[in-house]
Amino acid sequence: MKTTFFCLKHSSDGELKFEADDQHVFFSWRRPFDSSEDDCEGIVTSNKFPLKEYLSKVRRLAQGKSVTLPGMLPGHLTLKMVDANHIQITAIDEIGPKSKDEFHITLDAARHDLIPEPVVDTV
Repeated sequence: MKTTFFCLKHSSDGELKFEADDQHVFFSWRRPFDSSEDDCEGIVTSNKFPLKEYLSKVRRLAQGKSVTLPGMLPGHLTLKMVDANHIQITAIDEIGPKSKDEFHITLDAARHDLIPEPVVDTV
């Protein structure tokens, strides 16, 4: 069963969510086609990552540094710690061999906010 461990809802940026189960971390980002609308059905970027690899990379995240997580689906996620309370996310969604979408957002979040709580003490 998936559990949400980080969620951001914003009128122009849409809904960004990190969820986890006992083996994977799931990332999804729904954004409206038109930023003046409150419709999150427009653009969806999503991927999943092996839990152990995700935890290892996020725990190594340091200020000014970035880590890249290759997705299990085409694409990847790059996390960069801007400062102790801000993490920049770049999500790449590879649509085909010659096409990709790239999206950026900076979260008001610390590194520990992106670690699923149930696994902090067990992994």
